[in-house]
Amino acid sequence: MFTVAVRARFNASHSVEVGSGPREAPHGHDWTVEAEVGAETLDRHGLVIDFHRVERLLTDCLAQFDGALLDELHDFADSNPTAENVARAIFDKLEPNLPRGRCTLRRVTVWETPTSSATYRRM
Repeated sequence: MFTVAVRARFNASHSVEVGSGPREAPHGHDWTVEAEVGAETLDRHGLVIDFHRVERLLTDCLAQFDGALLDELHDFADSNPTAENVARAIFDKLEPNLPRGRCTLRRVTVWETPTSSATYRRM
């Protein structure tokens, strides 16, 4: 298996419900997102997929999140806008836009801070 990964950033706020205590106050993060795409074989150019193609797709996917209060987005109408759910929402938006067939989206990791991340991958 070969994999490539690209990173992009966006700025957004959220307020998260944690445990039985009160919901956190809205607060912002400079989110970093990494998308990993894999393939069993390389194409005729020796690539899994062109990095720039994945960067464009990921940037397009993140446009609706940038500058948003995540709590207000349709993606989180039925879920807490945690880093875990943000990773899943991005995965679900990015996956259908990748070329079908040879390569697959392996995982999406989001960092709320430089030291705190959550990853979503489909089993």
